[in-house]
Amino acid sequence: MVCHTGRVTAAIRRLTSCLLVLAAIAHCGLAAAETNDHFSWELTWAGLLGLGLDQAHWHLALLGDSGVHSYTGVGAGFLSDDPGAGGTVPYAGARTEIGYIFYRGKRSAFGITTAFYANTDLSSIRRKYTYTEHDWLFDDSSFTQRATHTIGQTQLAASVGALWLLDLR
Repeated sequence: MVCHTGRVTAAIRRLTSCLLVLAAIAHCGLAAAETNDHFSWELTWAGLLGLGLDQAHWHLALLGDSGVHSYTGVGAGFLSDDPGAGGTVPYAGARTEIGYIFYRGKRSAFGITTAFYANTDLSSIRRKYTYTEHDWLFDDSSFTQRATHTIGQTQLAASVGALWLLDLR
């Protein structure tokens, strides 16, 4: 699950990509990640800064991580017309990356990386809304429902994704 709010969640990212710029052992870059369960969706955009080591085919980095989490469908459920809530909140955290580099050119490299990270949303959003629920199982009637959801969480997560390195050394 991705968007369980107000508590610690563990997630496995399904799609990530990371671009790092290397200058000596300093690494800075950008990352993007998408996660979804069947009812909610999260998109992450992040800036990265930290230290790393890149030798032959291996990449290792310890990076600070900050950016925004954009959530949609928080609180939507199975067999429900509840559309869920959405919002964007800033976050901060740290990550460790271990990667294998398949191709290394003069100034660039491409590989695959596994990242382990922890981050927390720096604020939360409380959404209240109404929607129409249809009772399709028994009598096809409809009624108005009210929902309140809070967006914001702390994550412990792992991801596998593409790694692009731009070497300025």
